[in-house]
Amino acid sequence: MAEHASSRLRYGLSLRDGRQADVGPGLTYEGFTPNDVAAVGTAWLGTSWLGAWAGLQREAFDLREGALRITGGSLWRASVGPRARAFLGPVRAELGAGYGFSQLPHFSDSAEPVLLRGVRHAAVVGGLVRFPLMQGLQLEARGELPVSLSVRDATGARAEATGFSAGGALLVPLRRAERWTGTLVLDFEHVQDTVTLEDGTQSRQRLRRMGAALELAWHGGVRTTRQVPVPVVVPGSVRFHVLDGRTGAPLPGARVMVEGEAHVADAQGLVEV
Repeated sequence: MAEHASSRLRYGLSLRDGRQADVGPGLTYEGFTPNDVAAVGTAWLGTSWLGAWAGLQREAFDLREGALRITGGSLWRASVGPRARAFLGPVRAELGAGYGFSQLPHFSDSAEPVLLRGVRHAAVVGGLVRFPLMQGLQLEARGELPVSLSVRDATGARAEATGFSAGGALLVPLRRAERWTGTLVLDFEHVQDTVTLEDGTQSRQRLRRMGAALELAWHGGVRTTRQVPVPVVVPGSVRFHVLDGRTGAPLPGARVMVEGEAHVADAQGLVEV
């Protein structure tokens, strides 16, 4: 059954490490934060190869020293664009391109850090491949590369940014109905970004996201056709007597034509067709 649309809602945690090199002492950090939430939706034009996708993600950022919270906040990512798919036997491949928005972290001063948000507007190219495994399980591999169009730091000054993401998932089927399916997605993703400001300050961050997602997919259902009953032909035969019209006596050996075929009566004047 061809998929018409799907939505995936994910929740998990992110292991984070990074550093900032500036005119101060510099800053190095690592740790993990929960409440990493993402939603992705895809829709296809009927059963065709062309569709579109949109995604939204919130990253929780929390910088601590022991039990003391130094700074933190939320960082957002969003993307939207057209998408194409192809089926190579049991393997499904997708390729998408579009616009991506990202808030990237940097700090006002490494001596007294306060979380700031740089903004990257980018052209995004990404794709995924999905392979079937045993017992209905599936394995997914994906990647995304943003090509920066415009980057600004928290003050609006020009900056530069690079990055990429790559990940994979194990898909476990939960429910399969005529028109929809429900799937548990056990997900991992590696994300890396670097921001360079005009004054030479460079902030690098690496994320390793782990979580679980629920994916719902809608299908066209199985199209049923009306079954036309096949006529049943029962073989049979017809027997009749050939009699003399005046005396009523049987006429053995008489020749009878039925639908252009000649038949000869037996000794009792019987003909079987």
